[in-house]
Amino acid sequence: MLPAVILGSIGYFGFGWSIEEGDPWIVPVILYGLVGIGGVFLAIPVYTYVVDSHRALAPEAFVTVNPLSPIPPLSLASPCHPLFPAFPVAKYRSRKTFAAGDGN
Repeated sequence: MLPAVILGSIGYFGFGWSIEEGDPWIVPVILYGLVGIGGVFLAIPVYTYVVDSHRALAPEAFVTVNPLSPIPPLSLASPCHPLFPAFPVAKYRSRKTFAAGDGN
């Protein structure tokens, strides 16, 4: 899980910093990729724990955990999407404060 924490932290903070600084488009894309890779490294021990702990219900446990893994990267990308102002959460934080890390 340590690689997930390291890669995820670099990806999240780097993504916000690159958006704030207005870096070329490839920089946030690469850093967002680190978030995805960190998610994979985090999902492996979670799936292993759930399947090993609940052997009788392993397929159901796996299916229950599987849809939850894309939620953190999706929440990162949503403030940068053009439709973000239409979301109810948009009134609580702006793109600039989210990218700078000063948001809610």
